[in-house]
Amino acid sequence: MTPTPIPSVPRSISVEDTQAHHLQLLNAAQPALGTSPSARPDAPALQTFNGYYTLGNAQGAFFAVDTNMVFQAGTIAPAYHVSLIISLDGTSATRYPFTGSFDGKTLHQTSDQGLSVELEFTRAGDAYGPVAFCSGSITLPKQTKVDVSGTTYNNPIAAALFAGDYIDTATGKKVMRIGSDNQLQYAPGNTGDLQPVTHYGNLSKLPNLQGLNAVTRDL
Repeated sequence: MTPTPIPSVPRSISVEDTQAHHLQLLNAAQPALGTSPSARPDAPALQTFNGYYTLGNAQGAFFAVDTNMVFQAGTIAPAYHVSLIISLDGTSATRYPFTGSFDGKTLHQTSDQGLSVELEFTRAGDAYGPVAFCSGSITLPKQTKVDVSGTTYNNPIAAALFAGDYIDTATGKKVMRIGSDNQLQYAPGNTGDLQPVTHYGNLSKLPNLQGLNAVTRDL
């Protein structure tokens, strides 16, 4: 995958770009095109710092570690693809596939086109506010090196933590189940009768998602 310019307005990534990127990942996951869109050994470690880091270089400037979970037809275990999205001017952004290295603290990535990313990531601890920081330098192709520092309020949550039964507190009935294998089940009409979800559409039209006062999770 090659770097992808993202037409954008300050502080945003276009919906069209996100959709195009997801389609690209799905196409890359097809058996004829390869078994995984990403095979970087350091990707799992970098995923723990997934998030949108606000930079102080310009209004709307940001650096993002963007992780997408991709399911290939006929498999249960997902593949993860990590990319870096960079906007130093706050008005345009470019997505770069993660092809570098990350040792749990320092991200290093260069390219023949002139990209150089040298960032150190740290945790903020248990205090309220930002949950992670990044600092270092970024050199975009055909540009000079820029020192950057950023923060994120995003806290990545492993998909496995969502597994369990979800119960309507008003009726005590189960409305949804997320299995350990990431399979979904819903109870149509809030009947408590869980049924496998075989395809996805407009979730707002599902009967069991209407009129619920609150939903709790039962592990």
